[in-house]
Amino acid sequence: GRIVNAGEVEVTGGEAARTLKTKRILIATGSSVSGLPFLEFDGETVLSSDHAIALGQAPESMIVIGGGAIGLELGSVWARLGTKVTVVEFLTRIAAIFDEDITQALQKLLQKQGLKFHLGTGVESAEKTKTGIKLTAAKGAKSLELEAEKVLVAVGRKPNTDDLGATEAGVELDERGRIRTDAEWQTNVPGIYAIGDVIAGPMLAHKAEQEAVAAVERLAGKAGRVNYDTIPWVIYTAPEVAAVGLTEAEAKKVKADYSRLLKEYKKRRRQCLEIVDQISEGCGKPPKKLIEEWGLETDEDYGVNQKDFPILDARPAPAAIAFELSAPALAAAAPLALSACSIFCFPHCNFLPDMLPNLGYR
Repeated sequence: GRIVNAGEVEVTGGEAARTLKTKRILIATGSSVSGLPFLEFDGETVLSSDHAIALGQAPESMIVIGGGAIGLELGSVWARLGTKVTVVEFLTRIAAIFDEDITQALQKLLQKQGLKFHLGTGVESAEKTKTGIKLTAAKGAKSLELEAEKVLVAVGRKPNTDDLGATEAGVELDERGRIRTDAEWQTNVPGIYAIGDVIAGPMLAHKAEQEAVAAVERLAGKAGRVNYDTIPWVIYTAPEVAAVGLTEAEAKKVKADYSRLLKEYKKRRRQCLEIVDQISEGCGKPPKKLIEEWGLETDEDYGVNQKDFPILDARPAPAAIAFELSAPALAAAAPLALSACSIFCFPHCNFLPDMLPNLGYR
């Protein structure tokens, strides 16, 4: 389809094009993978994320360009299937959306799974070989040559705004090619709205879903809204990593009452674990018993020592087993940062709604 103007959309397909008339248009065309100018996707040697989830067999080796969510998820999958995986990341750490202590621990776990990392490293050129591909990269003044059977380019995604007719209809784009909208998801052209990956914000399916619901509610005259401060971030590695709200660094920037929240968090966590310890139904075994059974080292607040996390991957999990790693992030500010959690069983541990009003946040 293509936007003709604020009240018409031309639909192609079938025998002939037809024009639909409407009072409102909602653009939700999503995003597509971004590439590198010197690495054209071919689906065989140079892979996008779409290609990398559909390989017929595990390659012998793979270079992953990009240490974000997609690169780490797919890279770790193929590593667990026997592929020698090397991750090249331009930034100085992986998964930079999370607190630094979390990403450091995640990197250690992935290294134990066999992944290798080159951080602060930029790929400059590529050359196909008889056995795969050779990349030339730079880390500061040092030049590196990396070879592998396949390369996965996971450097991000770009909004699908080309050939929509939106710009011809007068819709404004920002410097990154995303559609500009106001707080009610309306563009600068009355009657044309946009949500999801084509507008500013994280390119996450659950974010787009909530925007779609809220935008349609607005169109129907209701009070739809999205609380962008509570959108969760997740990386589906093994173990998984997740966070909600402010990171520790962000909390310090806004001068949140950091120490008070951290103290309250620790108190509530102890109370929660005492309750969960008495509950086994629907939760496997109580977490404290799991800690004792598995011989994990803990701190005084039952936070599992980071070096013990690899064994969690091989154990039958209760309802939620994930990272402790950053108690400060968990107690950062309103909305509370929730860097998915020491050994908690969330169905029986829903302390956040109760906690925030008591701390003065609603």
